[in-house]
Amino acid sequence: MKKILLAGVAALLLATGTAHAVDILIVVLEKTDNGTDGLHQTQVQDCKQFLQTVRQKMKARQTVRLTIIAEPEVTGDVRHAVCIYPDGSKEEVIIGEVS
Repeated sequence: MKKILLAGVAALLLATGTAHAVDILIVVLEKTDNGTDGLHQTQVQDCKQFLQTVRQKMKARQTVRLTIIAEPEVTGDVRHAVCIYPDGSKEEVIIGEVS
């Protein structure tokens, strides 16, 4: 699964370039409401805050459920989240891993 995620990240970086000043969130969702489990991506304003919230919920042993409003809209449980920042750096959280 990690190879697929990294390949998706690389393809996304090539496709989006560096002209956008927003963060890119890539997530692996499971138990989605429309059966589209797997890799999803969207642009967000504060990806770092999202990852902090994910970490807090993990510590509290709470499920992290996310809705991505895009075509098609999808809601599911987050299993892996990667933020790619405008400078090209990245940060990630894998649900279940202790950091």
